[in-house]
Amino acid sequence: MQFKDQYSEGHSIPIHRFTLSFKGALEQQFLNFYFTHYLANMRISMLLGVLVWGLFGLLEIWFYPQELVWRLLMLRYVIIWPVMIASILFTFLKNPKRYVSFAIFLGIMACGIGVVSKFAILPSSFAYTPNASLLTIFLYGYAVMRARFIWASLAGLFIILFYEAVAIWVNPVPLQTLVTNTFFLVMANLIGMYVCYWLELFARKNFFHSESLKSHKENLEHLVKERTTELQETQHEIIHMLGSAAEYRDCETGQHIKRISYYCALLARAIEIEKKGSELLFYASQMHDIGKIGIPDSILLKPGKLDPQEWEVMKTHTTIGAEILEEDKSPLLETAKDIALLHHEKWDGSGYPKGLKTESIPVLARIVCLCDVFDALTSNRPYKKAWSAHDALKEIESLRGTFFDPKLVDKFKEIFPEILKINERFSDKIKPNKNI
Repeated sequence: MQFKDQYSEGHSIPIHRFTLSFKGALEQQFLNFYFTHYLANMRISMLLGVLVWGLFGLLEIWFYPQELVWRLLMLRYVIIWPVMIASILFTFLKNPKRYVSFAIFLGIMACGIGVVSKFAILPSSFAYTPNASLLTIFLYGYAVMRARFIWASLAGLFIILFYEAVAIWVNPVPLQTLVTNTFFLVMANLIGMYVCYWLELFARKNFFHSESLKSHKENLEHLVKERTTELQETQHEIIHMLGSAAEYRDCETGQHIKRISYYCALLARAIEIEKKGSELLFYASQMHDIGKIGIPDSILLKPGKLDPQEWEVMKTHTTIGAEILEEDKSPLLETAKDIALLHHEKWDGSGYPKGLKTESIPVLARIVCLCDVFDALTSNRPYKKAWSAHDALKEIESLRGTFFDPKLVDKFKEIFPEILKINERFSDKIKPNKNI
C-alpha cells in the first residue's frame, strides 16, 4: 500500500499505510536522517521525563500515608527510575539509531507501568485514578519524544492492557468506573496515535520529497555536465578543424598544430601553470595561425624571401586571427584571440603587431611564441628545409632574452627530451590521426 501525494505529480510515495515504512534501501536512509535529526530532541525529552518522574516522588512523601510511602518510593526510584535512565543511556550506544526506537518504547513503558503499579499498590479506599498520569504519558510519548508510530502504539496498547488486568484482578474497581476509565484511556491513546502517525508521516513525506529533489538535482547536474562535455568536445573539434584549415595551406600534413598544442601544454606545466590553464592553452594554441586564412597564396606559399611589402601583409595574419575570434567571449576563444594576436611579440619589444616587451606580453602568448619558432625551424617550409631538433634548440638558446622569455628557454631546455618525443610522435612523415 502506497500514498498518492498531490505534490508529487501523481507519483506514489512508497510508504506502507500502517507501518509507515519505506520500501527498500530508502527506509534505512530515512532512519539515518530521522534519528540523526531528532536525536538531541529525543534525549532532552527523555531527560525531562526522568526529572519530572523523580520530582513527583516529593509529592508522594508529602501527601501519601507514611505506611505506603516507602513502597511507593521503592517503586518510583529503585525500579522505574533506573529503567528510565537506562532508556536514555541506550541512545548513547554505538550506532544509536539502532536502539533509539526501543529506548523510547522502554521509557514510555516504564512510566506507564510505574503509574499502573502505583494504582495496584494503593488500597481501593484511597482516592487515586491513573487516568491523568497515563494521559500525560501518552501525549508526551507520542508527540514530544518523537517516538515512531508503531513503537509508541505498542507501548500505549500494552499499558492499557496492563491497567485492565490490574483494575480487574489486583485492585478491582466498579464496572462503571472500569468502563469509563477504559473509554477515556482508549480515546486518549487514539488521539496520541493520530498525532504520532501524522508527525511521522509528515517527516517521511518531507524526507521523500527532499530526496526526490536531491536526486532530480543530481540528474540535472549530470545532464548539464554531460551536455557541457559534449559542447566542449564539439568546440574542440571545431577549433582543431579551423586550425587545420589554416595550417594545410602552408603545411603538408597539418601535424604542426598538434605538435604546437602538446609543446605548449608541456611547457605550461613545467612552469607550474595550473592544470586548467594548461588545458586551455592546449586548445587555444591550435588557433594561433588562424589568421593565415586571410593571407594570399602568393605570399603564404612563396618559396623565397618576402619583400618588405609582402612581409607587412604576412604580419597581418595576427590581427586577422584576432578579428576572426573577436565575437566569441568564452574563456577558450578569448585566450585563443590573445594568442593569435600576440604570439609574434618578442621579449625585447621587436615583435609585432604591438611591439610589447617582457612581462607585458601574456605568458601564454610567450609560450606559443617559443614553441611556434621551434616547430617552424624543425619543419619543412616552401622557403627552407627542416633543421634538426638539436640545431633548433641551439637557435632558441641563442635568442634567450631577445626573442624569448629567458625562464621559458631554460624550462624548454629542461623538458627537451619530452619535446623530442612529441616531435617524433607527430612527425610530418606520419599520417595525421584525427582522434588525437
